Amino acid sequence: MEGVPEIEFAWANGARIAYQVFGSGEQTIVAVPPSAQNIEIAWERPEIRSMLVRFGSFCRYVHFDKRGTGSSDRPTCSPRPKVVRSRCCLQRPIHTA
Repeated sequence: MEGVPEIEFAWANGARIAYQVFGSGEQTIVAVPPSAQNIEIAWERPEIRSMLVRFGSFCRYVHFDKRGTGSSDRPTCSPRPKVVRSRCCLQRPIHTA
């Protein structure tokens, strides 16, 4: 994978949620980031970049900036997984604990 994937935006409760989609494969993984991760800056850290590149080598990977972090709008509530799911056209959501 070359370069940083383009940041896209989904609307959730009147706010824009920043996300990136990259990789390919049968499965789609939607990752819920740590509390203050910035998806654009994450690519600058070698250990995170290598992890993201590895995920993209075998699956379609979606991650997003939580509301109030990175490029997402400031908070009034948290983004709902169904909004990310519908915007990214997921066939079957995968939920993890």
